[in-house]
Amino acid sequence: MRYQPTLAPQKIQLPVSGSLSMMSLMELTEEQIRQEAADCYARKIRQAEQMSNRELFFAGAELFDYACGISLAGLKHDYPELSDTELLEKLRGVIHDAA
Repeated sequence: MRYQPTLAPQKIQLPVSGSLSMMSLMELTEEQIRQEAADCYARKIRQAEQMSNRELFFAGAELFDYACGISLAGLKHDYPELSDTELLEKLRGVIHDAA
């Protein structure tokens, strides 16, 4: 079966650690932002280390779908005249050229 990326927008959940709110995010210093990013990265690593091979495999597929969705949105912005089918063909070309 051939892989078919979806054109549907993906729902994204951005975790906010601790007691950070959107307002307090705007008040962070560069060092605090670096530390928050490092903490987030460490949480992601711990989470990945606890995943089974099957979960890791499917997480990779989910990330690929997410990346395809972002790429398709960019292509749609750059080529608004193209149909969904034409956009998918263009995306396939971009992926093929990158490989």
